[in-house]
Amino acid sequence: MTRLVLIIDADLYAVQRVWPEADAFKLAWSMLREGSDTRTVMLKDGVIACDCPSQTMQMGPKGLECKHISSLRDVGLLPRNP
Repeated sequence: MTRLVLIIDADLYAVQRVWPEADAFKLAWSMLREGSDTRTVMLKDGVIACDCPSQTMQMGPKGLECKHISSLRDVGLLPRNP
């Protein structure tokens, strides 16, 4: 079994590809933080979004990316320019 783990700010995240139903989104990743919650990052209609509070309430409205999006881009799991 292959398992992908990212370390972000000393937190371990188990990363899994999420497969779309119909045309819900083009690409998505589920990120389960060890001992905590799950975040979902998805690419839809040329926009990359994360459901974390930082992205939805602080970073996103300012046009910035949360650590989840940035980390997935850094390892090549999300495109630089969707």
